[in-house]
Amino acid sequence: MTDFPLRNDSFQTIKSAAVTVYKGGKNVELVDVIANEKQVAVKLTVDGQEYVKSWEFFKEIKPDSKKIDNGSKKIEISFEKQVTENWPQAEAKGETLKPLYQKWQKVDVEEEEEKHEKDFGEFLQGIYANATDEQKRAIMKSYYESHGTVLSCDWNDVGSRTVEPVNNDKK
Repeated sequence: MTDFPLRNDSFQTIKSAAVTVYKGGKNVELVDVIANEKQVAVKLTVDGQEYVKSWEFFKEIKPDSKKIDNGSKKIEISFEKQVTENWPQAEAKGETLKPLYQKWQKVDVEEEEEKHEKDFGEFLQGIYANATDEQKRAIMKSYYESHGTVLSCDWNDVGSRTVEPVNNDKK
């Protein structure tokens, strides 16, 4: 990822901790915010390019208390602190935790798999809709007997035998 192009800051009050991203006259769209007890990460697009920025707080916050103020000049994301107290500073310095934005990579992969499954389902519906009666019979028999692991349009092949399930686990 490229360096984060926007000015940003973190601050605290006795009850809350927050991060601010200043838009600086650019076209900025907030895509997502994720947080845990010590970190917050934002995913946004700036003039059409995607960026991720994360901050680590000095102490624990309540991730479920997230409040987002997406104004015309800045985006402010605040959280309640676990303990009402004044910290020496808003952000932790020194120790670093594993970046939260790695979770987005997992989400992106899951979304891609869902899209693939949807596309495959549409593909199968198209095959079935355009099949002859004999081919439809072969499709239903092979799919049913193999518990969804084999799909055949050839009635001459599957009509006279039991279609056994195929295990394609590559583990």
